Amino acid sequence: MDMMGMAVFGVFNMLIYLGLIVFGIYVVITIINLMKQRNDYLRDIRDELTKSNNKG
Repeated sequence: MDMMGMAVFGVFNMLIYLGLIVFGIYVVITIINLMKQRNDYLRDIRDELTKSNNKG
């Protein structure tokens, strides 16, 4: 391989690593948001159950 080919190969590898890091960050943020939505939904259920138990 000549120097140009090695340089392109190095840039390509760096782009792959950056892509993996960005994808990992995206997955973590998505999971955190889904967990937050689930907690909000469970909080609403808890509040409704508490409200209905206090009426009875």
